[in-house]
Amino acid sequence: MTDVHIASFIDGRVRVRHRALRDAATAEQARALLTAASGVRTATVNCHAGSLLLEYDFKALDRDGVLSLLRRVGELAGLKTAGNGECMPARRRCLPKGLNRAQALRLVNRGMLATLAASLAFVLTGRGRGHVAAGSAFLALNALHLYTYRRKL
Repeated sequence: MTDVHIASFIDGRVRVRHRALRDAATAEQARALLTAASGVRTATVNCHAGSLLLEYDFKALDRDGVLSLLRRVGELAGLKTAGNGECMPARRRCLPKGLNRAQALRLVNRGMLATLAASLAFVLTGRGRGHVAAGSAFLALNALHLYTYRRKL
């Protein structure tokens, strides 16, 4: 089972994502445990997305208190919680340090353009191995591009 990922965290509101929240019984158990805690206003579960939206009184609960509450509820509901409480979504954790999502997408697009141009240049100059290498790099970048936009296709 993967870790709980905090998708967004602002004063008074936190969204948590976890695959186990797609199970209605687990999601309801986590929601019930959270709504019973003091300082929590509402807890809403979306089983289709596997997410939980927690609205709380930020004057009664500070950030560390909310993270501690989420850890306790995660343990009671059977969710494996992240040890550091890092507020970074899972899909961004695999990016190199200092590179945001927009920069990574731009880099992939420019890489596709450069490898396509190189592949065509190698064909025109009669260099078959260079054409194959550049074409393979283009296909790899294109696969990454299609994977990134798979939900919109």
